[in-house]
Amino acid sequence: MCWNGPSSLSYVSAYRNVTPPTTVVNDNQHDIAQHKLSTSSLSQFPRATDVVCARGRQFFNHPGNKRYRVLINSAIKRYASACNKMEKTLVVLDIIEKVHKSNGRFIKREKKGGPWVEADEIFAREKCTQSLRDGLSTKYRSATKAKRERRWQHDKQFHGDLDMIVRSNAFVVQQMETFAQRVSLLNTNRPPVSDELVLEFFTQANVKLLETMKNDPSMHQQFQEAARSADTGADYVRDDMDLSQSMGDDEDMYLWEEILNHSSNTQKQPEQNQTVPTVIEMY
Repeated sequence: MCWNGPSSLSYVSAYRNVTPPTTVVNDNQHDIAQHKLSTSSLSQFPRATDVVCARGRQFFNHPGNKRYRVLINSAIKRYASACNKMEKTLVVLDIIEKVHKSNGRFIKREKKGGPWVEADEIFAREKCTQSLRDGLSTKYRSATKAKRERRWQHDKQFHGDLDMIVRSNAFVVQQMETFAQRVSLLNTNRPPVSDELVLEFFTQANVKLLETMKNDPSMHQQFQEAARSADTGADYVRDDMDLSQSMGDDEDMYLWEEILNHSSNTQKQPEQNQTVPTVIEMY
């Protein structure tokens, strides 16, 4: 009888080194099972901690939806300052995690009047992302509206100051009254003058007014102070503009006309059939 010990030992060692066969799990089957689990019908009405993804005042005032809006509002600043898509995704996942930690779910109806089902993670991410974007849009609209309101107040103050400065100069007022009397005399025994003639008279009067203002250093200073106090930031307000240039400077002439035009915008605009004295009153 032959000794077969080593052979037996080798066989045992070889058997022990054999890796047992592994069970292959289909990832797609796992995902399908998870999806069926997450979208299965809920037997009860949404809990107070659930986020109801539906329209209507009833769901808007749902306790879970109120808390969800608080989470969104508290995360808007972080979402806006995120540098890349990954950081934005982390903000979204943080909101979803907080909802789940409070025993809440994102629930919806597959069809109108159908049963409530729990939405999957993809749907929850999309909802949170859209809510954050809507919050940013509302925030920017509010800031723009407030900025526009401040600008309107500044312009109103600036125009009022300009009108007061212009009318405080006796010679300017005299020129305006003389022009009004001249046109009124033309209208006494004639039909109303044409628009072209009105424009010509108005241009002549404007030139005289501009010359008067440019030759009065005190008015230069008052205009500068009015522009700085209003802080409108408009194109026609320039702290460094030289108001002592000659009347031959077309750019300076344009700036002065802009000041006159803006100061007159607070008054009623004339109609075509109105007489010229009304145009003067517009100024």
